[in-house]
Amino acid sequence: MSLDLDKVENTIKVLKTKKNQRGKPVGLLTVSQIRNLLAMSADILNEVLEYPEENLSEELLDRVSYLTVRFYYEAGRDEKVKSFIETAKLLPFLKSIKTRKRYIQYYQYMEALVAFHKYHGGKDQ
Repeated sequence: MSLDLDKVENTIKVLKTKKNQRGKPVGLLTVSQIRNLLAMSADILNEVLEYPEENLSEELLDRVSYLTVRFYYEAGRDEKVKSFIETAKLLPFLKSIKTRKRYIQYYQYMEALVAFHKYHGGKDQ
């Protein structure tokens, strides 16, 4: 699976115009919020890159599962984060990770989301 940059950019564009149930704009999450999600992912990436086998170990899979739980937690704390995680379909992506290749694809997707977020006006508020 190659990275579809148009799809990634469209995800950020959708988030900019998304409205909540009351019809009010949700808006983009802050740079700090999206970079926090990326930082949590980067910690695992370093171990994945050093892991010699394609199929991830139970320990690495447990860390990915814990990352998924952290994303649920962050989504529960803030509507903008929840909107981002749902629109970008990050939870199904995380749940599908079993191999080095898939984790690296996930991380590249996260990096692209951060880049397009910044490009389309993401800022700290």
